[in-house]
Amino acid sequence: MIKNIFKLIFTLVLTFVLSFSFACGEKDDEKNPTPDVPVEPTPENPDDPVIKEYSIKFIVDNNTQEVLIKENEKLTKPVDPTKEGYKFVGWFVDSEYTSEFDFNIVIDKEYSLYAKFEKINNTHTVTYIDEDGNILATEIVEDGKAAKGYENTKEGYESFIDIALDNITEDTTVTVYFDKIIYKVTFVDEENKTLKKIDVFYGEAAQAPDYDSELYKVEYDKDFSVIKENLTVVCKYTKIYGSLKFFDNGKELKLNISKYEIGKETVLPVPSKPGHVFIGWFLSGISLTNYTKIDADSTIDYRFYARYVETERQDMIKLPEAKYHFGVINKNKHSTADFYVYQPQIPAGAPIGVTNYDWSTSDSKVATVSAYSTITIASNGFCILTAKHKTDPNVVINAIIQTTSDGIFVSSEEAANTIETVDVKFVGKNDEIIAETTCIKGGQVIYPVPISYEGYKFVGWDKPNFNILENTTIKATYELGENNYAGKSFAIIGDSISTYKEYIPNGFASFYPYPTADVNNVNQTWWMQVINKLGSTLFVNNSYSGTCVADSSSHATKNLSRLNHCVIGGETPDVILVFMGANDCASQYVTETAFNQGYTLMLNNLKKICPDSEIILCTLPGTKYYSEAAQQSFNKIIIEHAEKFALKLVDCSSAYIGNNLVDSAHPDTAGMTIVAEKMIEELLK
Repeated sequence: MIKNIFKLIFTLVLTFVLSFSFACGEKDDEKNPTPDVPVEPTPENPDDPVIKEYSIKFIVDNNTQEVLIKENEKLTKPVDPTKEGYKFVGWFVDSEYTSEFDFNIVIDKEYSLYAKFEKINNTHTVTYIDEDGNILATEIVEDGKAAKGYENTKEGYESFIDIALDNITEDTTVTVYFDKIIYKVTFVDEENKTLKKIDVFYGEAAQAPDYDSELYKVEYDKDFSVIKENLTVVCKYTKIYGSLKFFDNGKELKLNISKYEIGKETVLPVPSKPGHVFIGWFLSGISLTNYTKIDADSTIDYRFYARYVETERQDMIKLPEAKYHFGVINKNKHSTADFYVYQPQIPAGAPIGVTNYDWSTSDSKVATVSAYSTITIASNGFCILTAKHKTDPNVVINAIIQTTSDGIFVSSEEAANTIETVDVKFVGKNDEIIAETTCIKGGQVIYPVPISYEGYKFVGWDKPNFNILENTTIKATYELGENNYAGKSFAIIGDSISTYKEYIPNGFASFYPYPTADVNNVNQTWWMQVINKLGSTLFVNNSYSGTCVADSSSHATKNLSRLNHCVIGGETPDVILVFMGANDCASQYVTETAFNQGYTLMLNNLKKICPDSEIILCTLPGTKYYSEAAQQSFNKIIIEHAEKFALKLVDCSSAYIGNNLVDSAHPDTAGMTIVAEKMIEELLK
């Protein structure tokens, strides 16, 4: 294009030279040579004047063409140069195009003339295509203007391009890319609790939350098979089966049943185990509520733990060789008070001094021993007691001992490895058989739920359920009246007075059994006496030694974390018996105000986690542990809470245990019975 412009200019220049005027075009050197310098006077005609010539430069964009013209002549306007897409405006004497050249003037100096152009107002076509080359749309755009862009009409997709369309100067092809729109789908339950949030592409199906289709059926409030918008789906789950899992000593058992039908009573299986007699299914190792069936109104998933009585010794007890053997376990009077402790008698010939030995037992679940050789009964059974001399490793004393509710005795390998069992039968008022079970001779059994008779109240069993030495029939006893607690499961919330090792949650501190106490069996505690006398069962004992209602520790009963132990696998007790406040009352750090506030929080938390449980509050008995005035003040707060929350109150304030303590605070067996009898009297009113 530029080449054509200069060709035209060159042709005009040639024409101008031939006619003694300016022209642009191609030079003919033979006919009209262009002088390179001004004409000098010739020798033949020295008087002729010198004629000046000036350089005229025509500049088109970055290209220049130069011509010469004589002084005082006019410059003939050349043919307008052309430029595609532009129109020629004129020749200007400066590159800023501020002053246009006047072709009517005579030339008296050199000029540089600049060609000015303006864009022609034309249009361009913008073509939009997809990634496969298919034309989606076209758009006509004025030169230099911005295109409007592609207007997306593809449902469910977002479109985008990767080039700018703000300055269109030529026909342009634009590729349009598409992405599926992503929508949010939220699944919630009927209480608006979020179950699942997912991203779903337009037109695709959302995946519902996983659930056990063998146990539940589910209904959704809207369809989510083709998603075209953000969606919230309400899931209504209806449980049709509850799951059942069975365990023995931590190992899951594969039985012929794994679920139960909700709304239908289900009888639980009775497993067999060589060398054992099955006792029952329990929710935990510390619970004494025996499950033989699932009630029709149950809806939770159960995890049951088997309990057995060993009839053939599985792990034989072998007494290691030792230089000496204990021959006698003495019941010695404690040096500080009128209490008795069990201590082995060091045999003749062995070094004396109990602190010169390291003491241990082979089974802490049967018995433990202190650094002073005091043996504490944990449960009935056999274990090996060992004393190793601290400085002479050759001196070892040992013996097999037997722990019973009557005391501790030295035994033999034969006795320890020979298991004798006795059969126990439970009968009702009219000698109907309620249950039959087996226990190790000298051991204990769990009372079953007694039969209910119209117009009669159950008031206890005619024989104790521990230290059973022969085949026994235990009969339920009744009186005229009503017992609202027979057959109900109990949770106990207490402090050290209510503890017993192996019957409280793992990690909880316990006081009982205690070396100087004669409480050697769990059935001698006040709470098991109450439960057994009412014909109830122990669901869980949520008691922690040394705790308060309202102190700042994490174990205080006002805290939800402590109270949560009242719930086992989603199951809650029928009755919660609260016997707390002794440590608050005796503490110089817990004020009446703090106790009042803590008691309120405790009850609110209990109601939150066990809304269907009956809560019973107990006042504090008289004792030496706290003053009578403090007892009355704190009991007043307990009574006010019973009224405020409309709860049953068991008033133990008239019971006095100060003369039946094993130390400054904890009752012996007689003291336990005083508390139990008062509570039973109140509960059976």
